[in-house]
Amino acid sequence: MDDYEFVFNLRQRKRPQRKTILPKSDPFIVFDDYKFKKRFRMSKKTFHVLHNLVKNDLIVIGNRDNPISSKRQLLIALRFYATGSFQIVSGDLIGSSQPTISRIVLRVSTVIAKYRSRFIVFPSHSEESKVNKFSLAYIYPLFKLNSGFSKIAGFPGVIGVVDGTHIKVKVKKELHERFRNRKNEITLNCQVVFDHTMKFIHLNARWPGITHDSRVFKDSEPFYILESDERYEGHLLGDSAYPCKKYLLTPLSNPSTLAEMIYQKHIKTRNLVERSIGAWKRRFYCLNDLRLKFSTSLVVIVAVAVLWNFLIDEKDEMDDEEKDIVENCEQIFASKGGTQAGFTKRKEIIDYFCSTRSSVTVSTRSVSSALSNE
Repeated sequence: MDDYEFVFNLRQRKRPQRKTILPKSDPFIVFDDYKFKKRFRMSKKTFHVLHNLVKNDLIVIGNRDNPISSKRQLLIALRFYATGSFQIVSGDLIGSSQPTISRIVLRVSTVIAKYRSRFIVFPSHSEESKVNKFSLAYIYPLFKLNSGFSKIAGFPGVIGVVDGTHIKVKVKKELHERFRNRKNEITLNCQVVFDHTMKFIHLNARWPGITHDSRVFKDSEPFYILESDERYEGHLLGDSAYPCKKYLLTPLSNPSTLAEMIYQKHIKTRNLVERSIGAWKRRFYCLNDLRLKFSTSLVVIVAVAVLWNFLIDEKDEMDDEEKDIVENCEQIFASKGGTQAGFTKRKEIIDYFCSTRSSVTVSTRSVSSALSNE
């Protein structure tokens, strides 16, 4: 075979068929607003607001026939947050590979988590003049927080409600025992603090599941702020897992007097944190089991917390969040810690409830006697 025939036969070989990329369906066209919200956990209007916020930080992936735009990247990440499904399944549905989905989830989560300081803010102390320490207006900007919590059960001076929640994560086998919680699950113990609107004002997501809630609190931003700044007159509410301190009040283990029973309104007020955690995990189902790299899981947790506050600011609520969802009602072993200042403040509030009830009783008797005289 001469050179001419060899080249001729080489050209006659069939070239591999070019891969055909099917057009991807547009969720904004396929779904109405109700179905879109069910799948991506926010309305179309809110999505556009979020996209305008983050689009400059999301570069277009690929430079071939079908690049992944910033809008599509955000949709992919939101779909993962909403379902927590395997990434290979998500890739099959939208025509992308699992590694691409993984990179997109990490990239979008990192961009959203950058806004943490903007959306998750612990209330600062103002230099303005103080008022009666058991009134609804302590010091601005704590006024709105206090007035909001007092409307729940009449408990005064509350800055926020604190609790810990466990999120299943994936870690190396040699680290399993460090992350194994009391339910024998491999988890991350995340400390959360909510205000009266169910918004995060603090999130600490970096402690292994074996760590006790009180230990997590001792190495958190609220602890350092409230411990060092005595100008805070308000307090957090926690369960019996936390020590009773001047800035962190816990429920009574065995209330006996009427005033102490009224003080147990603490429990009804603090239950807001359990409802908030339950609603948060219900809206972003990926939090029930994060099957990601550990480093990616940490970023995703912060990202969905930022999204939660963003959605509250946009007044974009889900219908199922209106239900009384309680995340954790099991009994927790009580902490023996506490300070004399904490016990003193708790007694002051019990006395406050006692005096308030006495004044109401006297007023009622005065009105009754006035009516009888008429």
